[in-house]
Amino acid sequence: MISTDYYGHVQPRRKRAPADIDPRSQPAYTLTEAAHYLRLPPGTLRSWVVGRPYSTSVGPRTFAALIRPASKRPLMLSFWDLVEAHVLRALRQDHQVKVEALRKALRYAEDTLQIDKLLLRKDLLAAPGRLFLDRYGELIELSASGQVAMRKV
Repeated sequence: MISTDYYGHVQPRRKRAPADIDPRSQPAYTLTEAAHYLRLPPGTLRSWVVGRPYSTSVGPRTFAALIRPASKRPLMLSFWDLVEAHVLRALRQDHQVKVEALRKALRYAEDTLQIDKLLLRKDLLAAPGRLFLDRYGELIELSASGQVAMRKV
């Protein structure tokens, strides 16, 4: 079917996105835009999203990405990627969670608990230097490979 406007001019066909695709997960922001909105240095955000090589006394190493971007080529971030980066920044700055503890928590959540996008979870909790998941009434310490933690009375 050909669509026309009010004056009878033929309108180009528009591709419709499937109804089940969440627009918040679609690539929408360049790295520079996202860094600006998040008030982060672009290099920091790039490291979190793409990773980066660095040198050590024993040779070159790689800082692996902490966030999977919506699109790698071209590099574009989704709204959810921005939320993850915002949470990551808060965990690093406000809660002093070290990158290694974050990596351990992300790995444990994905491998053991089958949780994708841990940083978007409402049940993710933080204390200085530590990450927890409130799951099924238990407080699981993610930065300690899933040890059950005690709540303060």
